[in-house]
Amino acid sequence: MKGKRLAPGVAYLGIPNVLTSKSDSSLSLEDIQNSWSCVAANVVKKAAEEYVVHLKSGLSKDEAMERTSQSRFIAAKVHTMGSIFEFFKESVAEMEETAETKLLNTVCRLYGLWQIEEQQGYFLKCTRSPCICQCPDNRADGYFDAAQMDKVQESVDALCAEIRKVAGLS
Repeated sequence: MKGKRLAPGVAYLGIPNVLTSKSDSSLSLEDIQNSWSCVAANVVKKAAEEYVVHLKSGLSKDEAMERTSQSRFIAAKVHTMGSIFEFFKESVAEMEETAETKLLNTVCRLYGLWQIEEQQGYFLKCTRSPCICQCPDNRADGYFDAAQMDKVQESVDALCAEIRKVAGLS
């Protein structure tokens, strides 16, 4: 329903230009959050569009839901991972700034970037019919490009080393 406020857990769906967002290459907590919002919005949109296509082709609601099972599972998975990251980030942000919160922010970045690395196909995906990211120049990259994904992997390695030092494991 247009004009209706979205629930906080899916508020990213109402962010202007969320579908076409691109990384600023900072890999900051904000950049990571934006990546989850962009990718989740795109996979949710794809699942919804597939569902509508099946309905318009004459399938019942149940049949259309069955035909979009995988797309809906992907949307649920990406949404949930992004939500966990967002809740972690927001919880740490509400805490008084201490050495512990600095470490928690590092762990939060590690979680967000590690999950991005694990799910990188969704963060790189763009060229589809139609392009799910709707980028104006139809580049073959999504929120991150290949070079930025290499930086994600490097950052995960660096964050692991940083946390190992704190844990006394290096």
